[in-house]
Formats: sequence, structure tokens, C-alpha cells
Amino acid sequence: NSPSPAMHNAGLVALGAQPVYSLHPCADDTLERALDDAERSCRGVNVTAPHKVRVAVRYAAVLDDDARAAGAVNTLVFDDGAVVAKNTDVGGLVLAWRRSNFHVEGRTIAVIGAGGAARAVVVAAHHAKARGIVVHARQASAARLIVEVAMRLGLEATIAADAADTAEPCATIAVVATTALDDPGAWLGRALAGPGAVHDLRYGARTQAVRDAALTRGHLFADGTLLLLEQGRLALAAFMGGAITDEATTAMRRALTSSPA
Repeated sequence: NSPSPAMHNAGLVALGAQPVYSLHPCADDTLERALDDAERSCRGVNVTAPHKVRVAVRYAAVLDDDARAAGAVNTLVFDDGAVVAKNTDVGGLVLAWRRSNFHVEGRTIAVIGAGGAARAVVVAAHHAKARGIVVHARQASAARLIVEVAMRLGLEATIAADAADTAEPCATIAVVATTALDDPGAWLGRALAGPGAVHDLRYGARTQAVRDAALTRGHLFADGTLLLLEQGRLALAAFMGGAITDEATTAMRRALTSSPA
């Protein structure tokens, strides 16, 4: 279950609008039809894994700057035949790091994962003035694509598997940008040089093993709850065509914290 409908609908009610946000699961072979239907019937939609990169390809001509840099889309806004494809994960990550006291500027980030979420992490790292990234992923081909995103933005970028076995980790922040992570203690041991910070983009019970591993090793830890709120606020503002009020933000936060993950 996702807490996103409760969060967005609470924000809509606080803005004096109807609560009309709902989930629509979509398989790979029905994605194009679902997007066609959404363009005809919706003000906007959010896109989640595993469709973010494929949606960016479809809407390549109408990507905003962050979506173009990432090559991934999580928000579509439809307005009288016009479409804007956005990536509010990027701005949400920058805000979440700031409010979690993660000091990113000048530092190296270990990105664990190589999908659409990892792409947003790289662009957010660029905005937050990070020094570079190290990609930890099982598939070297996918990791190379993330490195390409980073290098286009001027970040130092390497793949962890390319380093010698004796190389010491150089990152001080690790971001878990994958839906499944076995043996998180081992991953964090390979990723971080000494006490640092860990941001698991997931939330709820799925983060418990990473949280335990991080805190045991003396790392600062944050899950994806604050990111979900911040990117949700940015998406809702895009859907509504204006800034979100403090009352709507408070309503969204309350709904998010009270919803089962």
C-alpha cells in the first residue's frame, strides 16, 4: 500500500478541491494505453518504478530541466492538450537532505541502485554541490548509465566494481535507491568511509534492516518519508498551477504520518 493517495487527497481538501488522487497499477504492456487515458481524463499523474525512464522517452520533447538531466520522469501535468514532464524527486531530495541535516556540498555520495530513483539522486547531488558519486549496482551496464548522467553534470563518477579490491570507500553519504537490498550491513561497509549518513528512499518496515545497520555503525539515518512529502508538495503544486499553502502542507504531513506504509 502507498500513503500517497491519503497525502495528496488531504492536501487537495485543504486547498478547497475535491480528493481525486488514486492509485492505478500499470504493467509494462499496458503503460502506453494508461498514459493515453490519463492525458484525456486527468489533470496530472505521478509515475513510479519501473516506468520513470520509459515515460521520459515518450515525453522527451516536453521534459523540464531536472527530468531531462535525469532521463527520468515522476510527474506529468496535462493542460488543454499540453504536457509537461517533470522530476519532482530531484527537488524533493535536495529539500529532504537539507531538513535532515545531511551536509552534501563538497562530498561524495554512494548511490546504491541504478534505476530511475538513482538518476534523481545524481541530479539532486549536482544541485546540492556534491563532489561526486560512486555507483553500487549489481549490473555494470546499468551502473554505467548512472555514471553517464553524473559526468554530463560535471560530477566525479565511478562504479564501485571498477575499484581495486583493496580500495577504501570514499563516500560519506549513502543513498539506498533500490527497492530490495540484501545484507545492508555489507553494502554500507563497502560504501561508506567511517561514520557518515544513510538515506534509504524507502519508508516503513522495509527500511528497518538498513536503519539498524546504519545506526549500529554510527551513521546518521533518514528514511524516505520526508522525500515523499517534499516531492509530493512539488507535484501537487504543479497539478494545481500554484504554490501549496502551509495549511495544505500540514494536512499532507499529518496524512502521511498516520497512513500505514
